[in-house]
Amino acid sequence: MIEVIKLGNLVYENAELKILQPTAFNESGEPTEFEEILNPIFPQDIDSLKVAFKDTLDWFTTRYINQKLQEIQEDLQDLVSESNYLEGVFLSLGYDINQVKAEVTKVAMGVEDIATAQANLSLPDEHLPYLERSVEIAKIFKWKEDVWKAEEQLEAKVDGYTDYESLLDFDVKTECETAYSEIPLEV
Repeated sequence: MIEVIKLGNLVYENAELKILQPTAFNESGEPTEFEEILNPIFPQDIDSLKVAFKDTLDWFTTRYINQKLQEIQEDLQDLVSESNYLEGVFLSLGYDINQVKAEVTKVAMGVEDIATAQANLSLPDEHLPYLERSVEIAKIFKWKEDVWKAEEQLEAKVDGYTDYESLLDFDVKTECETAYSEIPLEV
């Protein structure tokens, strides 16, 4: 018996994976022979089950990203707005936005440090907070993209299953926690 299984947005509790369906009956209509079949409450084929597991991966990933952002008191939509605002600030201060983006990306990826980016942009100290915040936001976006890439790898793992029952052993929560714990959010 499966105690609890979450497939997509569905949660099954105390459900038998397989049930007995009568295939032959006696004269009084009572079943005499049975066939073991997949419980009809579950997706009936492996492709439908894979879709359900991928929905669950997406749900867990979105929840994980939002939870981590909440821990550092950030919100994805606010970050996008703030990033756009900072681009406007750099433009209004006369900086080449493409050069600013390139420097921010280099720092976020660890290719260079903030002091080098500041020097490359000829950025005075009073404008440094804009650059620092832009780098923080870029690091968060990079982390989010890395988490989504890890989810894609987990989806590929789900796609690799060919056996229905072995796919049921795929523990979405554990797989996600393991994969995502290897992607630190450094801000």
